[in-house]
Amino acid sequence: MTGWHTYFPHATFILRAILLLAGIGLLSFFSVLERIDAVFYDKISTIQQSLPDNNIVIVAIDEESLQTLGRWPWSRSLHAKLINRLQKTGSNVIGLDILFSEPQNDPFADELLAAAIAAHGAVILPVALVADGNAERIYLVEPLPFFRENARLGHVDIELDSDGIARRVFLKAGIEEPRWPAFGFALATQSNKYMTDWAGDINETPANARGRWVRSHEALIPYAGQPGSFQQLSYTQVLFDDQVLASLKDKIIIVGMTATGMGMRFATPASPLNRQPMSGVEWHANVLNMLLHDRAIHPVADHSISLISIIWVLTALLAVSILQRNITIPFLLILLGCGLFFVWVALRLAHIWLPPSAALLGTIAIYPLLNWLRINEFMQSLFVAKAGSNAALESAGDGVITTDARDHVIYMNKGAERIFGVALSQVQGTLLSAILDLSKIRDGTYNESESSELPVPAFNVNTIQCYLKTAGGEKRAVRITRHTLRDEQEVLMGFVIAIADITDTVELTKQVAYQASYDTLTKLPNRALLLTRFEELISTLQKHGKTITAFFVTLDNFKKINDALGHRAGDELLKMVSQRLTNIAHQSTIVARWGGDEFVMLFDHLHKEDTTPQMAQKILESIRQKFHLHNQEVFVTVSIGISFSRKMEKTLKLY
Repeated sequence: MTGWHTYFPHATFILRAILLLAGIGLLSFFSVLERIDAVFYDKISTIQQSLPDNNIVIVAIDEESLQTLGRWPWSRSLHAKLINRLQKTGSNVIGLDILFSEPQNDPFADELLAAAIAAHGAVILPVALVADGNAERIYLVEPLPFFRENARLGHVDIELDSDGIARRVFLKAGIEEPRWPAFGFALATQSNKYMTDWAGDINETPANARGRWVRSHEALIPYAGQPGSFQQLSYTQVLFDDQVLASLKDKIIIVGMTATGMGMRFATPASPLNRQPMSGVEWHANVLNMLLHDRAIHPVADHSISLISIIWVLTALLAVSILQRNITIPFLLILLGCGLFFVWVALRLAHIWLPPSAALLGTIAIYPLLNWLRINEFMQSLFVAKAGSNAALESAGDGVITTDARDHVIYMNKGAERIFGVALSQVQGTLLSAILDLSKIRDGTYNESESSELPVPAFNVNTIQCYLKTAGGEKRAVRITRHTLRDEQEVLMGFVIAIADITDTVELTKQVAYQASYDTLTKLPNRALLLTRFEELISTLQKHGKTITAFFVTLDNFKKINDALGHRAGDELLKMVSQRLTNIAHQSTIVARWGGDEFVMLFDHLHKEDTTPQMAQKILESIRQKFHLHNQEVFVTVSIGISFSRKMEKTLKLY
C-alpha cells in the first residue's frame, strides 16, 4: 500500500502535465486565442516604433486640393502635369493610388496621362480586387491597357484581421496564383534603394481567370508611428509651387486620397495612440517603409507556433519542478515576464512574431498543476466552511442578507425569503434599496397611519425599527441591524443585514398603548388622554390669546335605563351617544369619555362666549332624538356644564 500511495500522485501529475501540453498545442495550432494574441502584438509592436523614412512623401488629394481644383474626378491632364513636373525634379518612383479603369470624356487627357507615364518610366498603378456577390466570383479592376503598358502594377488588397484591424500585408496575391506584388512592394522593387530576395521575377500579365484570390509572402507591418507621421504635401502645392516641387528631388512619391469621405480608412495598431484611422495611401507608405529598411515581421507558421508553445511550457514546468515544488505567485509573474520579454526580443531583433497567449496560459496553468493538493485541500476546507455558514444562516429564524460594497444583494437566507415573500434568484444582483420598502414607526404609539418613508440603505444607525412592505403588499414590523464587512486592510467589502420580524411584538405594544389611552367601549379617548391633550391645547392656544371651551355632558337618569333594559342596552346607549357627540364635533374638537355616563368635549374654535349656548343647544337637540334599543324607542336627556380656559383647568383638577 505504501508503494501505491507513493506512485499514484506522480502518475496523476504526469497525466495532468500531458493533458496540459496537449491542450496548449491545440489552442495555439487552431488560433483559438487569436484575439488575445492580437492585443499582445499591438502593445509590444508599439513599445518602440521605427521612424518614417524622409524619402517617402505622400502627395495628398485633400480638402485644399478639392477646393482649388474642383470636384472629383479631375481631368487626367492634371495627373499628367503632376507626373511631368515630378520627372523634372528627378523623383525616381511615383505611385498613383488611383484607379484608371475607365476612359474619360476627354480622350486627349487620357493620351497626355499615358504619355507622361511612358516618359517617366517608373510609375506604379493599382489593381483592385472586386467581389461579385450575385455571380459568386471575383475579378480585378485594372488600369486601361494604354496606361498599364508602360507602368508597373501592384494590388491594393488590404487584409483585415477578425477584429477589423489591419496588421498584415500579403506581398503577392492574385486570382488562382499570387502573381501581383502589393502596391508598396511594387514601389520598393522599383526603387534602387531596395534589394531583397523577396522581389524575384513577378509576372505582370493581367489575370482574367475566374477563381479564388490567392495570397502569399505574409508579413506583419511595424507601423512607423501614428497616422500622419509621414511627410504629406497637398496635391495643389506640388502642382503649382516650384519651391515645394524642388524639395521632392530623389523622393519616392505616393499620390492618394486623404480628404474626408474619400478613399478607404483602416484601424491599425498605431491608431489607438491618437484615435485616428489610417488612410489607404499612408498604409501603403508604411508597407514601403517596412520593405526599404528590411523591417518586415515574419509570423511563425501554425504548426511551429504549436511546437514552440509546447516546448515553452515544458521548459517552464521542468524549471519550476527542479527549483521549487510549490510555485509562488511572484515566481509565476517572473516566468510570465520572462516569456513576454523573449517575445519582444524576437520581434525587435529577429523580426519574428511568436503569438504568446497559449504559452502564457500554459505557464499560468503550471501553478494549479504543481499545487494541486494544496488547492484541493483549500477548496475542501472552503466548501466545508461555506456549508457550515449556510447551515447556520438557514437555521436562524431571522432573515439575513449579504450585499457587496455597493449594496447589491449577494445572498439571503430562507428567513429573509419568508419575510420579503421573494426568492433569492429574483433579487440577486439588485440594489438593496429596491427590495427594502420601509416606513417609520412612531415612538411609543406605533401608529401606522403616522408612518412615513424611510430612506434605505443609507440609514446611519446600526439598528432601526420600522415597517417593511413585502412583495405581496403586506406590511410587517421589523428590526434591521446592519454590520459592515471589511478585509484585513480595512477596505469595505460589503454589508450583512439581519432582519427580525417583530410584528407580533409591535401589535401587542400598540394594543397595550391603545387600551391605556382609549375607552374600550366607545373607542373615545379616556380621562388620562383627555388631560394630556388639554395640557397641550393650553400651552399652544393661550400663547395666541385664544379660548378653550369645554362641555361636560352627563346623561340624566342613566341608572333607570340600566335597571329597565339591562346593562347591555346601557352600553349600546353609551356608544350611540358617543357617536352623536362625535358627529357634532368639528375636526379639531376632542370628544372623550370622562367616566360612566359622562362625556367631555373640548373646543378650540369658540372664540366668543355668546356662541357657546348655540353649541349647547345643538348638543341637547342631538341627544333628544329617539334611540332604538332592543326594538324599543328610548328618549334621554342630558345635563351640560360649560367651562372656559383657566376655570376649566381648575374644574378638571377638581374632578
